Amino acid sequence: MKKYFRPPEGTFSKELLDNAGDLGYKTVFWSFAYADWDNNNQKDESWAYDRIMSSLHDGMVILLHPNSVTNAKILEKLITDIRAKGYKFGNLDELYASQYGVETSGYIRDNKEAGKCVALTFDDGPHPEYTPQILDILDEYGVKATFFVVGENAARYPEIVKRIIDSGHEIGNHTWSHKQMNSLSKEQIQKEITKTQAFLKESFNYSPVLFRPPGGGEYTFAKETAESLGCKYVLWAWRTDSKDWACPDAESISQTVLSTVSEGDIVLLHDYVGGKSSTPRAVAQIIPQLLAQGYSLDTVSGLLSRGSTRSNLQGE
Repeated sequence: MKKYFRPPEGTFSKELLDNAGDLGYKTVFWSFAYADWDNNNQKDESWAYDRIMSSLHDGMVILLHPNSVTNAKILEKLITDIRAKGYKFGNLDELYASQYGVETSGYIRDNKEAGKCVALTFDDGPHPEYTPQILDILDEYGVKATFFVVGENAARYPEIVKRIIDSGHEIGNHTWSHKQMNSLSKEQIQKEITKTQAFLKESFNYSPVLFRPPGGGEYTFAKETAESLGCKYVLWAWRTDSKDWACPDAESISQTVLSTVSEGDIVLLHDYVGGKSSTPRAVAQIIPQLLAQGYSLDTVSGLLSRGSTRSNLQGE
């Protein structure tokens, strides 16, 4: 984890920032704050809540003071409602990585040495309707992708898994039942990962070399378990999260990806969602536009094999 420094009240000089840098600290300010620090003059709860919610944006650093009575009253609702809008909370290391492509501790989100190449990834499938549609589009353009399958769904639709493999695409392990890692014991985490790995080997003679936890996140024991099975722990470039799991329209999905993607990114999409998915139609827009911009598309393993990926695989 990096070392961070914030000057009191945001007041700084060049000398102060230089000294912080010399000591190995990265200076962090904020992109949103309100006058919450004086408990003798607290803002109205509704006003504070509306001000924060109306200011939300990707990559936001919110400054809140822990001694604020107002914050204590609205914090739980804020977290719930911000998540409901499709945002994820992360620490500063994760946010820094999403902006600058810097990886920590072997958690892979991109390969900035891959040149003008990206990897499309699809989570949670296979789905009986949407996965075949996506495969048809990939076949049409002659590009390969990576499918992080849920074991239960793979067992339910084995013919689709076979088609993914036979078409030359890559399969990754996305656990057996898509439970969040932070809700499970170590024994349960191990079972979720190893059961899927064993099923794919026994049913298709296929041994995934990639693992992605449901919902993302950096979980040490899950990483250790995956690596013991020969799998790299793969996340995605946070800024390219299409939020297609929330079932927005195809144009919103494609615009999110196309406006944020950069060289070497791993892009997160879903071939299985809880409602009516627009992802296949979005993929039909994304692929030709990326190709027209000079990008090549590859599997995650193909992306990581390009250039010198030592920093990506070892977290240096």
